[in-house]
Amino acid sequence: LHRPSIMAHRAKILGGEKIFRLHYSNCKSYNADFDGDEMNAHLPQNEVARAEAYGLVAVPYQYLVPKDGTPLGGLIQDHIVSAVKLFIRGKFFNREDYQQLVFQALSNKKGNIELLPPSILKPVRLWSGKQIISTIIKNSTPKGMPYINLVGKSKLNNKHWCVLPARPWEYGGTPLRENELSESEVFIRQGELLSGILDKNHFGATPYGLIHCMYELYGGVCSTALLSSLSRLFTYYLQWEGFTLGVRDILVQSKADRKRSRIIRECRAVAGHEAATSALELPASVSRDELAQRMREAYAKNPKFRAILDRKYKTVLDTYTNRINNACLPEGLISKFPENNLQLMVQSGAKGSTVNTMQISCLLGQIELEGKRPPLMISGRSLPSFADFDTSPKSGGFIDGRFMTGIQPQEFFFHCMAGREGLIDTAVKTSRSGYLQRCLVKHLEGLSVHYDMTVRDSDGSVIQYMFGEDGMDIAKTQFIGNEKQTRFLDMNRDVIVQPEVLKRLQTSRDEDPLNEALKKHVKKMKRWTKQNGGGPTEVQRVRTSAFALFSADHAEALRAELPNPDKVKKSGRTKLTEKLLKRWGKLEPAARREYVRRAAHCPDPVGAVFPPDSHYGVLSEKLEAMVRKYKRTEQPLHNIDELMQVKGSASLAAPGEPVGVLAAQSIGEPSTQMTLNTFHFAGRGEMNVTLGIPRLREILMCAAAEIKTPSMEIPFLPHRKPERLKAVAEKLRKSLNRVTVADVLENINIKSKLVVHPSRGMQHTIRFNFLPQDAYDHDYCVTPSGILRHMSRKFFKAMFAAIRRAESAKNVLIDTEMQEGKSKKHKKGADTEEDDEIDRQEPEKVDKSEKAVYSDSDSDSDDGGTPAVDGDASDAKNRGKTKDEHDYDEDDENDADADAVGASSDDSGVSEDEQEDEKEAQKQPAAGGKQKKKLPSAKASKSRCIEEALIEEYEKEQDELGQELAAMPGAEETLNEAEETMFLAQVNAQVSKFQHDRVAKRWCQIVLHMPLKLKEIDFTKVLRDVAAKSVIWEVPRIKRAITYMQNDQLYLRTDGTNMSAMTAHAKVLDLNRLYTNDIHAMANRYGIEAASRVIVKEIQNVFSVYGITIDPRHLLLVADYMTASGRYQAMNRMAMESSVSPLQQISFESSLKFLKEALLKGTNDRLESPSSRLIVGQPCKVGTGSFTLYSSALKDYAEASMA
Repeated sequence: LHRPSIMAHRAKILGGEKIFRLHYSNCKSYNADFDGDEMNAHLPQNEVARAEAYGLVAVPYQYLVPKDGTPLGGLIQDHIVSAVKLFIRGKFFNREDYQQLVFQALSNKKGNIELLPPSILKPVRLWSGKQIISTIIKNSTPKGMPYINLVGKSKLNNKHWCVLPARPWEYGGTPLRENELSESEVFIRQGELLSGILDKNHFGATPYGLIHCMYELYGGVCSTALLSSLSRLFTYYLQWEGFTLGVRDILVQSKADRKRSRIIRECRAVAGHEAATSALELPASVSRDELAQRMREAYAKNPKFRAILDRKYKTVLDTYTNRINNACLPEGLISKFPENNLQLMVQSGAKGSTVNTMQISCLLGQIELEGKRPPLMISGRSLPSFADFDTSPKSGGFIDGRFMTGIQPQEFFFHCMAGREGLIDTAVKTSRSGYLQRCLVKHLEGLSVHYDMTVRDSDGSVIQYMFGEDGMDIAKTQFIGNEKQTRFLDMNRDVIVQPEVLKRLQTSRDEDPLNEALKKHVKKMKRWTKQNGGGPTEVQRVRTSAFALFSADHAEALRAELPNPDKVKKSGRTKLTEKLLKRWGKLEPAARREYVRRAAHCPDPVGAVFPPDSHYGVLSEKLEAMVRKYKRTEQPLHNIDELMQVKGSASLAAPGEPVGVLAAQSIGEPSTQMTLNTFHFAGRGEMNVTLGIPRLREILMCAAAEIKTPSMEIPFLPHRKPERLKAVAEKLRKSLNRVTVADVLENINIKSKLVVHPSRGMQHTIRFNFLPQDAYDHDYCVTPSGILRHMSRKFFKAMFAAIRRAESAKNVLIDTEMQEGKSKKHKKGADTEEDDEIDRQEPEKVDKSEKAVYSDSDSDSDDGGTPAVDGDASDAKNRGKTKDEHDYDEDDENDADADAVGASSDDSGVSEDEQEDEKEAQKQPAAGGKQKKKLPSAKASKSRCIEEALIEEYEKEQDELGQELAAMPGAEETLNEAEETMFLAQVNAQVSKFQHDRVAKRWCQIVLHMPLKLKEIDFTKVLRDVAAKSVIWEVPRIKRAITYMQNDQLYLRTDGTNMSAMTAHAKVLDLNRLYTNDIHAMANRYGIEAASRVIVKEIQNVFSVYGITIDPRHLLLVADYMTASGRYQAMNRMAMESSVSPLQQISFESSLKFLKEALLKGTNDRLESPSSRLIVGQPCKVGTGSFTLYSSALKDYAEASMA
């Protein structure tokens, strides 16, 4: 799955053995777990391969994973326990034991072993455990190199060691603070461990530990040798010291056990009842039977009730779980740390976690399946042994038992369900993540760093001008790119900066012909920084112009002088703008030059003009800013500029590095760890976000124009009165929520009876009862009058169309059955029965104009107002029936602007009533059809603060909008039942009567006279479908919105995207910081570079949910590759068609198709791509294959043969 999966070992062949024996630290690279794993061994076939194995593929050079530059190798389990026991304060050894332990560690060292003097001389010469590791570190350091200096922390916190509060020194002095002189803070000076315990943080696969620091300073050979020495030492010492995990380590004191039992009894008695009544908003005094009945109704009516109930149970039960844990761990245990070997093992990071100790000694806690409590059966039970709609926590998967005293059968069953889920997830996700990685590798396989520092594809096309935008190798930047590790580099400057190397670098810089130009550019940058304050990365780069600055200075004064300054003239400009242009033209040259100077942008970074590979001392903007900050906030021990320049030059990516394959593997390998598909935003079930493998496939393999869960995130502009801003935000949120008839409908009553007047038929009386306004007023911006008008003007049309479709389907069914029946009777020779007397209207006799009205009425009942959505949903169903491998096969050519659909003047929110009125009577335009309001002035944009006038103006506009809606014909007036009946009868002749609630406006009723043949139509299903699709109010392509606080900033988040509609709210929303996860929308609105950054951010968001970090350089490369053509292109078969290598296309998929095209067109393959070279048996042109060696022997042979 990644590069460290192939490593070179120096093998020792043991006769008669048929297995591999591996060192502990290599297992993580291979993902080896010794449960029957198989491996392949390959032997180098020539000296070149042998040399590459020694110098490139060997284990010491694969210590860091390319994904994010963190260590892979490290000691685990027994070794960590042994290390803690060895280094603990108070552990001393005599001369024989000290030398025996040191010899065990350094038995492979050639030459003399340097020993340390004892730490205690009288009465007996003794060496501490810390001196043993100090001896090993000093003897593992390369000869002639300075020793390491390190300040770090151990995994064991100070609280684990300090059982009593800190006290003043008996002979004067203040108490120690925090970690001072404690075992949790590690100090190494000149290779000697002075304080602290080395545990998993320093020996394990953990960044910035002792082994990682040794690797950074002395290289992989040294760090690997140290790791091997320590593993031998810890193995020997553990055999000597011993380590036993017994029952005593899990037992709880009787007092703590009694407290645990009391909490469990309380939880069983009240927790479930409290959570259920809270979810149903019932008083605590409700009876058990009534509560079960209400739960039954809620499960049947509200599909979101299960999620609400789960959240309530989780909130209530978390409190009891924490109380039980606090009572038992760690103070309630009989045996305390460090004598408690289980706690020692967990806290040091050797094996296990606090969850394991909790499940052994306290309780198992809540069992979850796919992030939810175990579901109920149709009978209302989670298991047959529980009562219907049982509210006890136990019935919902809460296990208050523990492994120490055993769990009950029901609890065991729940626990098995959770374990089975993990196994299924692992089995299912393997194929999807594997195919995702294959697609990435096949597209990115040719990308490598060239000798001019650019990243190019195998055909020579440039993808990046510098890898990762700074040209740095990921494995070499873990310390230089981290502000917290700058002190470590400063402390070890003598190891990093060697005098002879520094002298050569400085000489090369002085001899550089462009050195003077470089110095001038640096001075120019410093001058600009001094004038503008802060470095280029610390200054907000506002794109502006001289005229924009001039306008900002004079606009307010001119606005006061001019009458009606915002009036638009024939030129398309306002009076204010034209006046500013005239004054700008008459401005003095000196004043104009001053504005030009103020608008001057930041000079290009030094690295953009002078490449760092050929000009020593050139650092990236980030490193320059980091050096300035370090010099400003810390006290450098040495010349930090010199140190960072040397380290920066050594950290550049090497030419030939196959960065494309590394990026593909760095995304594909962690994707196997992801299980969840959807994520509920901020714990709110109504705002889902696609995550996991489906979202990665959507971004990388599909590049679909219509994504599953589009959303926008926009911060509100700050205001001095937060409460007033929240009120405006609440109004805006309500106006963005989509409202359907089903959202405001309480129930539908249908009464049917047979009538003979005016003709034989079925009379259906359908009564629609609506919710009271206070039930939906918090979420929706509709009124009872508007609902009734919508029912009359829009809903019934859609209902008639649905009935007509059901009627057509029924007619076809009846005709088919009758034809089959007639043919059967004809064959039998039986007499025909009496003809049916039901009046039957032929389907083809339906008026075509009515069909057009119905289809038009029904067309805007689709999801979100865009016809493509329904199509995509049906396509998704069809695709779900096909093979898994073809899920990605979407039309990536369709990169039309998603915002262009419906992005007209009515995007800011248009009701269907208004659209209908505009179509029928061409009356006054809807509220969204108003002229767009002017954006805030430049000064307001700069300060990012809403002035009182702006907020009042915005609120006034909103009030005017409400008044316009209220003033529309029929918006608030009482409907005339006779007129509405006539209107509906014209639409459909089967309508005989329309009635509605004239006072409370809580219901309306329609009477239909239908032919007898329609008596079997399921009106319930038809009305349910129409009510769910009939939209009363919506903003196109936005379903709902929420507001939330994050870092003291109020944000608006929408389910759906419509950037055009947001411009109407520019006075309250900070549109300059608008963000959407719809990559196509960002590309069309802001350009392809913005889309590239969104790709990076979206992939980071997917992995961050699972705690996975990937170096941004990999993601930038993938994003640049997908947008290199100027448009957002997926990594699938359609994108492979643009490859210039037919052999690479054939080796991907649909081989026959690509082979036919190549043969018919006579396409040539220049054998530049890795796939094509492997096919013909040639080494790939990456890595050591990116150059050719010419020896003098070959030259002499060629000359001799020529002669």
